[in-house]
Amino acid sequence: MWAQMSNRDELYTQAEEKLNSFLAQQYRRKTPERYEVLRIICSIDDIFTLEQLADRMRAEGKFQVSRSTLFNIIDLFVEARLLIKHNLPGAAHYECCVQDRPYLYLVCTQCGSIHAIRHPQMEKVIATVKSRKITICQRVLYLNGTCKRCEMANRKERNKRQNSNHISEQV
Repeated sequence: MWAQMSNRDELYTQAEEKLNSFLAQQYRRKTPERYEVLRIICSIDDIFTLEQLADRMRAEGKFQVSRSTLFNIIDLFVEARLLIKHNLPGAAHYECCVQDRPYLYLVCTQCGSIHAIRHPQMEKVIATVKSRKITICQRVLYLNGTCKRCEMANRKERNKRQNSNHISEQV
């Protein structure tokens, strides 16, 4: 989706450096499974769920990791600020966030769909926000509303109810 980097290899290299630094600071092991999950995450262009990541891991077939191991690795990556965890209706969603930039999303409160948006002026404003009360480590903005598909479904439902009410009044 965003892939601002010249290519995915460059993104992975940056992510790998960030992970190496984090693991060294935390005195944690550098396991091949962690790096394989990181490689796959860096190849995903969109927001994903744990289930989608597990499917992708199975499809690529290099490492078979259990769901609990995958969940633990994901938690580690969130802690290392390699991933953003989006708490959305239905399931948690994740996104690679190696690049230090604001993230903007439109979220449908009805169906839970999420759409990343690119708005340079908003990104500049969000990037300049500072606070004395909190150290900002990730800049994520959610704009909640109703998507066009849900809006049309709601309109159809309202029209159907109005028509049925109108028919019952005539009887």
